[in-house]
Amino acid sequence: MEPKPDLDHPEAIHHLVQTFYGRLLNDPVMAPVFTEVAGVDLDAHLPTIEAYWRKMLLGEKDAYQRNMVAQHEKVHDRMPLQAVHADHWYRHFTATLDSEFEGPYADRAEYLATRILANLMKWLHERDRNRNDVAAETAETADERGNN
Repeated sequence: MEPKPDLDHPEAIHHLVQTFYGRLLNDPVMAPVFTEVAGVDLDAHLPTIEAYWRKMLLGEKDAYQRNMVAQHEKVHDRMPLQAVHADHWYRHFTATLDSEFEGPYADRAEYLATRILANLMKWLHERDRNRNDVAAETAETADERGNN
């Protein structure tokens, strides 16, 4: 059996993103997040995601210039991203890696995906908690003013 390629060149990253998004868009949990909630234009989105992974894996510093967290905050504000979304995303990502790639760059992609996903979900849920705390404090202050 021929060895699988590593993610050490742009063409491999292109294949990763195309295959991974093919899986996501066939998943009944994940597809609506992209197509209905985020309204993703795949022709514009996929090259952006490829640029992100080229930056992360190949060190192409100028490849990706967006704030990834801010992009996901917008989606989360429309529909809260939950553990089920993270689980499906991660399972599809690792299944794509396992079926298509092998080597140190593929290993790094899995490591980065684990860290990025965990940090993103933690950030989104802490932000929600902080917003709820502020809303509760504001309501308490309004109640106190109304009782005086």
